[in-house]
Amino acid sequence: MTDRIRCCIPGCGRTFKREAGDTRDVTIMCGRHWRMGEVAMRNRHKQLRARARWFQRRYDKRGKAIERSPKRAKFFDAWQRTWTSANTLWHRIKDDVVIKAAFGAEDAPRRRPRRDLEARSDG
Repeated sequence: MTDRIRCCIPGCGRTFKREAGDTRDVTIMCGRHWRMGEVAMRNRHKQLRARARWFQRRYDKRGKAIERSPKRAKFFDAWQRTWTSANTLWHRIKDDVVIKAAFGAEDAPRRRPRRDLEARSDG
């Protein structure tokens, strides 16, 4: 296993450091390609991730009480649905970006413009 993880978009050369707990199946999308995804889907993914983190914090604070609660199954079902929805949406965003990148339909925007391109256009 290498110590680097490649961006999940074919043809992208961006890599990321593999963390200690990462499995072999970890997939990451670089920021440039992430910004190629539709804004509405990215915003919904952000909401779902925030909701899943809320469940995690709630469980970390009140884990023993939740385990004994009669509503335990309802809590864990909602948590599972949230993570499943977030993962499904991530894969939809990835599939959308793979198509855009393959056909070159939309160039990935840069976060900051490259200085050498600005210097060439001025001179």
